[in-house]
Amino acid sequence: MLKSAGIYVSYLRGLHRLALEGVICFGTMEGKQHTFVLLDEWIPKNKIISRDDALGEMALRYFDSHGPYTLQDFSWWSGLTDSDARI
Repeated sequence: MLKSAGIYVSYLRGLHRLALEGVICFGTMEGKQHTFVLLDEWIPKNKIISRDDALGEMALRYFDSHGPYTLQDFSWWSGLTDSDARI
């Protein structure tokens, strides 16, 4: 896949460099071999959301996975102020 995208890497350190630059990431295993894929093709693009929506999403995910907890627990875990945690 990398070769077809015009990316040629002859050394393992080159793969690490491409991973650090966000060009590639690990793909699925083929037998005992690791594969690499282009990050843009493997990971969906992030959608842009407002700060309030992002805080709300974080709170929903926290309480769904950690509940039952209090607002103070969420504030401590997230490092948010109490007013931001209430959003």
